[in-house]
Amino acid sequence: MLWKKHFHSFVANPFFLSIVPTLIIISLVPLNLNKYSAELESDIILDEGKLYFYDDLDLDGISERLAFFEESNGSGVTIYTNGRIINQWNIKGTFKFSEKECLYISGDFDNDKKKEVYIFSIKGDSVFLSIIAALNNSTPVSSRFIDIAGVGNSKHDHFIVPAEMDDLNGDGIKELIFGINSGFSHYPRRVYAYYIYQDSVVKSPDASYFISGILQADIDGDSHNEIIPFGYASENIKPENAKYHDHSSWLMVLDKNLKFLFEPVEFPGRYSGLHPIINISKGDTVRVVMHNLPTDTIRSDLFEFDKHGAMRYLFSTEESTNVVKTFDRKGRVNFALFVADKGFNIFDNHWLFKKFVQVKLSGEPFLTDIDNDGSSEIIIISEREGKIVIYRSGFYHPVIVYTSLFVGESQYSVTIKRDGDKDPVVSLNAGQRNLLIKYRKNPLWPYCYLEYLFIYLGILCFAMIILKIQHNKLRKKADTEKKISELQLCLIRNQLDPHFTLNAINSVIYSVRNRDVDTATKHLHSFADMYRSLLLSSTSTQRSMQEEINFCENYLSLEKMRFDGQFNYRIEIADDIDMTTTVPRMMIQAYAENAVKHGLAPKKKNGLLLISLTKELNDLLITIRDNGVGRSNSSEKSYESTGKGLKIMDEYFETYNKYYNKEILYSISDLKDDEGKPCGTAVIIRILNYETHMIDTNHKYE
Repeated sequence: MLWKKHFHSFVANPFFLSIVPTLIIISLVPLNLNKYSAELESDIILDEGKLYFYDDLDLDGISERLAFFEESNGSGVTIYTNGRIINQWNIKGTFKFSEKECLYISGDFDNDKKKEVYIFSIKGDSVFLSIIAALNNSTPVSSRFIDIAGVGNSKHDHFIVPAEMDDLNGDGIKELIFGINSGFSHYPRRVYAYYIYQDSVVKSPDASYFISGILQADIDGDSHNEIIPFGYASENIKPENAKYHDHSSWLMVLDKNLKFLFEPVEFPGRYSGLHPIINISKGDTVRVVMHNLPTDTIRSDLFEFDKHGAMRYLFSTEESTNVVKTFDRKGRVNFALFVADKGFNIFDNHWLFKKFVQVKLSGEPFLTDIDNDGSSEIIIISEREGKIVIYRSGFYHPVIVYTSLFVGESQYSVTIKRDGDKDPVVSLNAGQRNLLIKYRKNPLWPYCYLEYLFIYLGILCFAMIILKIQHNKLRKKADTEKKISELQLCLIRNQLDPHFTLNAINSVIYSVRNRDVDTATKHLHSFADMYRSLLLSSTSTQRSMQEEINFCENYLSLEKMRFDGQFNYRIEIADDIDMTTTVPRMMIQAYAENAVKHGLAPKKKNGLLLISLTKELNDLLITIRDNGVGRSNSSEKSYESTGKGLKIMDEYFETYNKYYNKEILYSISDLKDDEGKPCGTAVIIRILNYETHMIDTNHKYE
């Protein structure tokens, strides 16, 4: 069918064939199509007591380096910009907090476009605060006492919990907000607000809940952010020793005066954790608290709460999780629940499940805006796997940095080193190690998909070259065979035409010898017509069926007259035979001539030659039948003949079939009478698939 022919042509097309190996190569060898890249720029071991942080203090797009140091003669901070020292400040006490993720908070409290540095230190049983206005060299606040640090397990184990500076009293000046937490001591575990101009400190109510983070959001709609400290039940302070102890988790919401907005809500459970989630979108405030149940339960419950502390159960997860608030590609809020060694379950703003992101890492995720585009990236630091994974907001375009980090080290602090238009660098402190990781857009990203095109074009070119080589070989072979076939056909014509010419001239000579001028004249006219036909078709191996029959009829009329009525002939053509179609030249005449010379001539009288054209299914049958003496009797006689006719036709058909890729068969059979005696010969020529053959040849030679 025609559609199959077109389909096979399409499938065999090199443009299509090249797609398959391209897809195989892409699947076996994934290309680096990351939109972002991250690479380890440096990994150094700092001297004992030193830590590096980076912060853009003058908001000019270039980060200053803050070098914290502790030496035998004291502690201090040195600030560098563009590789040179701005100044160095000595700080009362040390930085020997149990966790050093936060040693300072920076912020522009008076909106003068220059940040101050608020540094925490500890000396004896006291926590102190120092303020450095680094870029205007103003005198720092010296050793501002914040609170007494209790003792747990015979040592101080306090650390600072950072928060965002915020204007709590609406005077246009921001207050410094932070928390102090401890491992075993039950005090101070509080949130603090330091009013800088007034040089006064406000504390949250007494509590012994373990605080690991602080969230700020407007819960009650009064245009002032509430403060929500959260953490987990570390079970170090007994219930009888504190109202808000750490044998449970507590939902605490503080107002602008650091008073409880509502009575804290208890979530019992040893080592259970609490993480509030706040989302404000188009005037709607979504307040959710995720409660990680004790480790022997391994489940998390999610509740929605209002400004009065009323709870409404949402759903539970099968595993203990952490939560990350992020955004999808369209800027819509998503919540990601992280399960260690598995990945993130992503929910939309209404807690409808969207997708699962597989991340088989053991570390906990945290957020920071690396490239300062207003959207935080997600960083996962995994000690066990020895790698750092950075996602874009929404968990897109992950990049991996492999490192030999974190042998027994689990405290990390991350700051961002910026240098104008240059790529940002993530500064990661892990113990005394400082890693700088360059994070940037992949400059080849716009051209990444061209790699697929280049692979395809490379394979296509290779396929085209192979096909061209094969085509050239086949063409040379075809040209050679065609040339051979043409030479063979020319040879056949040179043999066939003289053979017939001699026989025709013999017929004319015979008539002249018998002094039959009219017959000889008629013979000459018939011979002239036939010879003209031979000349006109001398360069062709085919002619129409009608021309072949006319030629054969002229020949038979000549032979009939030459043999003086010894035989007669009849040509029968079925009605469904298309006489305009082409057949091999001299195909019928050669066998008709053979029948006359070797079958009918020896019979002397009552000879009959019958030529019939019929169809059998898709084949054309041409039958040449005579009632002559038969082949066996003919071979015993001797008649004038070159004897090359049938041999030439055998070669003719063989070459014709090879050249035109067609198939013509013939058979010769001896006819017997009722007594078994020879009574003639029948030649049957079968042209297979005659109709298709005729369509192809007519189209080819029209």
